[in-house]
Amino acid sequence: MTIERPRPARLHVSHDVALTVDAGTFSFEVTPGAFDYPDVLFGDSQPVAATNQDGVYFTTGATYQVIRCQYEVWDGPPETCSTGEGGQLVVVQAEFSKNQVILWGSDKESTVPLPTAGHYTVEAIVHGRAASLEIYAIGLARPVSGTESWLIRFWPSSPDPVD
Repeated sequence: MTIERPRPARLHVSHDVALTVDAGTFSFEVTPGAFDYPDVLFGDSQPVAATNQDGVYFTTGATYQVIRCQYEVWDGPPETCSTGEGGQLVVVQAEFSKNQVILWGSDKESTVPLPTAGHYTVEAIVHGRAASLEIYAIGLARPVSGTESWLIRFWPSSPDPVD
């Protein structure tokens, strides 16, 4: 008798970019720069991430800064990733009508291929968000740069994932 074990998820895309963020947000969208941000991003307590049809949006600690953004696309749920000391984990569900999204910041766009169109789990781990917010809040003369780093992982999921 042979016992079949599930195949581990495979990494399809891994990329690391320095991304300039303006207005405190960056996104992965089917149509970049559409400015179709979820209203919740501009409330009194800004969440780290929010979604709408064809987009996932992230808020940073400082309005204008350069962040490190590493993104990965998997064909299934990857192994659990530690947030490490001071890291913040956010998981959201997103739906994309195409098999690619565009990483959009104020200075560049990067095409991110997805295995298929459809539902995705998007996991983000951010370090340094609180520190960049603090630097920005006290109004230091220098721009905030290199304080925040993000790891964002995408994988296909069912429309209503069960934990």
